[in-house]
Amino acid sequence: MTEGIDGPLAVAFLVMVLLGYFSVVLVSRGAISNKLAWALSPAFGTGICSIIFFFFRRPVFTAEFALLGVMFAMWVRYRQRTISKTASPAGMPILAALMIGALAWVTFGTLISIDRSPHGGWDGFAIWNSHARYLYRAGPVWQHYIRNTAHPDYPLLLPAATARLWRYIGRDAPDAPGVQNLLLAISGVTILAATLWELQRGSLSFLLPLLLVGTPFYLTLAVWQYADVPLSVYILATLGLICVHWQREQDRARLLVLAGFTAGCAAWTKNEGLLFVLVTSVLLFLPSVGRQPSCGAGWRMDHAGRSTGSNAQRLFCGLRHHGITARYSPGYFPRQTSDAVVALSAACRRPGRRQDRAVSALHHPDGGVRKSNSSVIL
Repeated sequence: MTEGIDGPLAVAFLVMVLLGYFSVVLVSRGAISNKLAWALSPAFGTGICSIIFFFFRRPVFTAEFALLGVMFAMWVRYRQRTISKTASPAGMPILAALMIGALAWVTFGTLISIDRSPHGGWDGFAIWNSHARYLYRAGPVWQHYIRNTAHPDYPLLLPAATARLWRYIGRDAPDAPGVQNLLLAISGVTILAATLWELQRGSLSFLLPLLLVGTPFYLTLAVWQYADVPLSVYILATLGLICVHWQREQDRARLLVLAGFTAGCAAWTKNEGLLFVLVTSVLLFLPSVGRQPSCGAGWRMDHAGRSTGSNAQRLFCGLRHHGITARYSPGYFPRQTSDAVVALSAACRRPGRRQDRAVSALHHPDGGVRKSNSSVIL
């Protein structure tokens, strides 16, 4: 790590996370748990702070701290009216402790990689950090000079968030954007765990995040400072909030407001996010002319009589049958990983024995799914 940036970087991240947490809590109004709110806070805070920096370049500190003060006062007033007297469940599942340990180990190793390669990969220093330097150094004329960079049409969520960190630090430290990408990558894992725990408490809430942590390319892209990891985090947050809305808040739009913000942040992160916003908007409007989707017991999303879980299972089984997973993604998506995803997806469909079936499939000698369950999966 660059010497002397630890303190300013910690303050910048603290303000960002608090802004994200207060915004999620104040908009959701108790529709989601505090765990999910904290998990979503880094992603929301990054989006909010990038927008603030884009519109309030010089008075960014004034704008952020003023907004933080207003939101803190609103949160205190909200908490005084909604203090719950029910005791929270004590204890921590063993898989949760394992996931926390894995996240701590991954964070330590990734920080070492960022320290050894602070500029990241090609896209990191040629696109995102280059755009951030123009936002940080060029002042009000950045639009004129950014045209000479690679892909000047790309959105500016990551460059604006990085330039904001450099404003806190006082110089363009090269490893600051790497730490920011690491925070968003960890946030993606916690969002997945908290969303699954919100929808259906069980071992799957920690098995699937462990599977994500064990994906090498996910962490590698974070070290390279590519925008694919933040984009995936915002897509995951959008889908998770929509599922919680379908399960609990179908008559209210509070969670859809949050989902709309994360979808907008996906479009503000990379051009592919624009397509995601379009597809998500179309799918959300389809229930108005058909049957309302539901995300209930068994972690299902039914629409027009078709199950997303079944389609995912057919996809993974088809890829494996044709050898695509082994042919096109060696080392990143092995056969055991595809089989595990199929087994976990199949277990999610039936709430009765979902945990036992998932665990037995993961520990099967051939690393795959039992033949007796082929009728369920296919």
